[in-house]
Amino acid sequence: MERPAPVVRLFDLDVGPKPGLVLVEGIEWEVRGGCIVAVVGPIGSGKSSLLRTLGLLQPPGRGVYEFVGHVTHLANAHLRASLRRRLGLALPDLPWLGAASVRENLALPLKIQETAASEIDQVVGDFLEWLGLGSRAETPASLLSDGERRLLRVARAAVTRPDLLLADEPLAGLDRATTERVRRLLHELARLGTAVVVTAAESAATAGLAHETWKLDDRRLRPADAAALRLAG
Repeated sequence: MERPAPVVRLFDLDVGPKPGLVLVEGIEWEVRGGCIVAVVGPIGSGKSSLLRTLGLLQPPGRGVYEFVGHVTHLANAHLRASLRRRLGLALPDLPWLGAASVRENLALPLKIQETAASEIDQVVGDFLEWLGLGSRAETPASLLSDGERRLLRVARAAVTRPDLLLADEPLAGLDRATTERVRRLLHELARLGTAVVVTAAESAATAGLAHETWKLDDRRLRPADAAALRLAG
C-alpha cells in the first residue's frame, strides 16, 4: 500500500517566538496525511512556536517550510490565503467568539470558506450530535465548561476537514469522557486523511492517540518512540 504524501516537510528549520530568539533549530521533519503526531516537551521548549510556524502565524527563523507542496516563504498573498484555508488551528490564543453560540462557532470556519448554507447546517448538526453537544448548540461559548470549550476549539478546527490540524495540548485537564470525545474526533479526522499535530508536556498524555511521538530536547526535535525513529532513520 502506497504511503500518503507528506503534508508538511521541514528542511533545516529554526523556530522561535520572535526574530533572533530561536527555541528549536535545524528541524528536518515530515508529517504525512492520516498520521497523528505528538510533539512533547516542557513549557518553554518551543512547542507553541512550532505550531504557530506550521500554522503560518509566524515566520521561521531560517530554513524551508513546505506545506502541501508549496514553499511557504515564497508564497504570495493570494497563495498564503489559500493555504491558510487548508489549516485547522486549535490554539488557545486565537480569537474566541465567546458571545456567539456553540453552533455559530462551529459554523464560522465553513462560512469563511463560503460553504453553502444548507451544507453548513448539515455538517454543524452532525458535529454537534457526534460530539454530544447537541443540547448546548444555542449556548454562548462563554458559558461552557472549560472541558467543553476545549472540545469546541478542536471541533471548530476540524469542521472543514483541513489538510493539517494543529492542536496545542488538546487533552490537558480534561475529564475522561471529554478526553475520549477529543480522541475520537482526532482519530476520525486522521482516518479521513488529515495530518494532525498535537502537543503535550509528556508522551504519556498522548498514549493511544498519537501514531508517532517526537520530543523537543536541547533545542532539537528528536524521535521519542519506535515509529518516529523509523521515519527519522
